[in-house]
Amino acid sequence: MSRGFTAFDEAVKHAAENKTIQLPEGKYYAVAGGKTTRVFYSWKDAEESIKGTSACHERFSTEQEAKQFIEDWKDAYADTWRRAIRQALDNGWRPKDMELDIEPFLVRDNCNKENNELPKLEQLDIKEEPKQ
Repeated sequence: MSRGFTAFDEAVKHAAENKTIQLPEGKYYAVAGGKTTRVFYSWKDAEESIKGTSACHERFSTEQEAKQFIEDWKDAYADTWRRAIRQALDNGWRPKDMELDIEPFLVRDNCNKENNELPKLEQLDIKEEPKQ
């Protein structure tokens, strides 16, 4: 061959094989609505949180994506209840009282025992949805 290359195809193939980059596979498991709602770093732990529940779960390549999945799930869950309450109010239902007790709807996460009291209605940060 000209220019001193004798086995050009083999040289390119060998160089390409040595430069193959392995992208790290994400190992972040977001579990929402399971025994605990959080990001897990092993499938075994995530699976244990999911067993016996109807949890939403997914694997992500970054921790930020997994955390965002959980935040989006919380928003969707809260929005579902908010829409149901608004619809009931529009159809003539009224609150029994102005005390808001969310304990009947939620189960305490065993991993989060920092604050054992639920916020009172006047302490909630309530944001109005934009009118469409």
